[in-house]
Parts: sequence; C-alpha cells; structure tokens
Amino acid sequence: MRIISVITMSTLALLLPALSPTEAGACSGFFLGGEDGRLMAFSYDWPVSGGRLVVNPGGLAKTALVADGLTGASWTAKFGSMTFNQYGREFPSGGFNRAGLAMHALWLQGTSYPKAGGPAIEALQWIQHCLDSYRNVAEVAASARTMAITSQASLHFLACDASGGCAVIEFLDGAPVIRAADELPLPVLTNSTYAASIAALDRSLGYGGAVAPRDEEPSLDRFVQIASRLNTVRVADPGDPIERAFTMLAEIDPKSENKWRIVYDLRAKQVHFTVRGNPGRGLARLTTIDLRCSESGARTFDLSGPFAGDIAAALKPYSGADNLALVRSSVALTDFLQPFPEDRLVQMASYPDRLECVAPKTEPAEPGKRPYPVD
Repeated sequence: MRIISVITMSTLALLLPALSPTEAGACSGFFLGGEDGRLMAFSYDWPVSGGRLVVNPGGLAKTALVADGLTGASWTAKFGSMTFNQYGREFPSGGFNRAGLAMHALWLQGTSYPKAGGPAIEALQWIQHCLDSYRNVAEVAASARTMAITSQASLHFLACDASGGCAVIEFLDGAPVIRAADELPLPVLTNSTYAASIAALDRSLGYGGAVAPRDEEPSLDRFVQIASRLNTVRVADPGDPIERAFTMLAEIDPKSENKWRIVYDLRAKQVHFTVRGNPGRGLARLTTIDLRCSESGARTFDLSGPFAGDIAAALKPYSGADNLALVRSSVALTDFLQPFPEDRLVQMASYPDRLECVAPKTEPAEPGKRPYPVD
C-alpha cells in the first residue's frame, strides 16, 4: 500500500478546542430495531449551521493526521460511506457505510483520551477510519481499545450495525469504556456518561425512582425521555418506522435548535435527513451510488441549499476549493476559534487532495445495482 504524506495535527487541535456544555448544544442518538428494520436516529446541535453530505469512495490509501512524535494510523478504505461534515472532508461528525455500520460523535464534557502506544488518530478522523474499515460494532470497539485516539474535543460515540448490535464508546480517566451487548441495556446516548444516564433512569418515575421527568439536567432528561419512548415502540409496529423515528427526534426536545435530524436505515443502506431551516427531507442511498475511487470518486451535497427527496442527482464532484470554503465558513462561524491562522486552515482543508486510489477493483453489487468496491 502506498502511504500518503503525513501532515501534523496541530491544525486539527486548533480546529476543535474544548467547548463548554452550553456551546456544545444538545445531541441525542438512539437505535430502533425489530424484525423488519434496523434504524439509528441522531439529532445534531452545534454552534455552526450548514455542512456537506460527503460520498466517500472505497479504495483510497490514507494516513491519519497526527501530532509531532506520534505515528499516524494508515489504512486503505474497504467500504464506501456517506458522512455529515462541517470541518472538511475526512473529518465527519458521523455517517454510515455500505456494510450497514453507522457511527456518530456526541459531546461529553470530561472526556479523557488514553495515552496509548498504538497508531494515532484524531477523534473525528477515527469515525471516518471506522466507516472505511469495519462491518460491525465489535470491530469498532476493538479499534477503540488499540488505537491512540486523541482530540481537543470532548466526545463519546454511538455506533450501530445492520445486525442490530450497538456500542457506546467513551474515554474516561484515560481509558476506553465500551458498553455493548449485555452491558448496553438501552441503545441510547445523549451528552452525559452512559453510567450517569442509567443512574438517572433508575431515579425516574416509572423506573422505580421518584424523580419526575424534567427534574434532571437536560441531557439526562433526554435520555429518560428516549428510554420511555423505546419501551412503547418497535420498528415492526404499524406505521412507517422512519416517520416514527423522526417523530421521536422531534419529541425529545421540541424547542431545541437541532441543525440536523438523521435516520439511518442500516438494512436498506439509506439515510433520511432534515436540516434546520429547510422544510424538505433528504434521502440518499448507498446502494445506487458508484463507490469506486477510480470512477466518480468523492462527491458532495451542500446541506445549506434547498432539497427534498432523493439527492443523488444533486451530488457534485468533490472540489478542493469547495472544501476550503466549507472549512473557512465553519471556522468563521465558530466564535471561539478566532483568530484562526490562514496557513493552518488551508493545510487542514487540503488533506483530502493527498489521498491516492490504490484499490479500484469492484465486486458484484445487488442485482441491478452498481458495483461496490472490493472489501
């Protein structure tokens, strides 16, 4: 495998400084599963609006941005993916891949990343690495235990796959804390530690406790609300499960300023999404998009523009100039980043331009569909 040139991660460290819980907003994620479906739903709050939906092809060789003195992780993308990005391509807030794995970051004040000796990678690029590389949450969890994940941003992660497995991944007191299977009684995550969230649920009315809803801090309230709704609905219930998931996202915090509301259908390999200020709902299907790096390559869709329905025809070829504009706009709209050195901004935005296509072969896709990249 050919390795791209390594860029230091000083730019990324400046891009994602520590935020307060207020600045970080209120994000929520949950999994809604049943015999007929596998849905992962997510709401995103952040001081910055807009962004890009990015189609990431398989077959690209990558080396992570790392701080001086660290060895960056290197890999070749096995799976094509779609991601939601604000601070540039390859550094998503979340997304999903053609294997049916979805993953998102949520703010968690007090995160303490381990000082591991494994290959190093920044937390947002780790999301892209996982979507490039893995089929299921067990593989994501293994990666969290072995890679040196670093960031100035305090994050924890929710990942779910098409088999119905989910995992919550946190970094507390310098060590990974991973909850899955029997250690994950509810596939829900907000902006508190999972342990604190379960404790709040135990204190709540209806779960053996005495605390009424809305008596906890907002993040814990949202966790309890989602848990209560998950006890009453299933994907196989009458009605459209996608509509049910969007209804739940709206009910969690009707006064919130969610920038995005996203529902991944992990079996159908498609994503439905809304953007604040746009009355339409978008749809994107991984099964009908060419994911070969030797063909169409990376493509993007501007989330700030008007849309409704399938956005495939509106995808545009990736542009380095557009990526630079996206990074520049997001930085400019993030007050606590000012002033931001222009040379570092350009360095960060130009990272995707160094990626090389090393595995352009394909394998058969579903009948009548375009081919996937080789695993």
